Amino acid sequence: KEELSLTPAIEVSETENEIIVKAAVPGVDKKDLNISILDNNLIIKGEVKREKEEKKKNYYKQEIAYGSFSRTIPLPAEVKVDEIKANMKNGVVTITIPKSEKAKAKEITIDVE
Repeated sequence: KEELSLTPAIEVSETENEIIVKAAVPGVDKKDLNISILDNNLIIKGEVKREKEEKKKNYYKQEIAYGSFSRTIPLPAEVKVDEIKANMKNGVVTITIPKSEKAKAKEITIDVE
């Protein structure tokens, strides 16, 4: 029996003001999802639960993984941890993380003498 892996696929993008992380978490209820920040790392933990325990079934093919997962994503800039927002739609959680003021790119004009 092969071991099924539970590692959500992610996408990390960045704008001038924020970092956006999307994670594919199909089958995860939002109450079973935990999102936190530790040392400028985003940590996504969750669990895919079976609807009910079925001990007597003999599976011909089983490709759906059940169980717990954890994914740690290093963030490319300092962030405002108290302003992070997350929402879930169609099995994808989108986490919007505002950058701290000092992490935002600043353009400085230099006069040429």
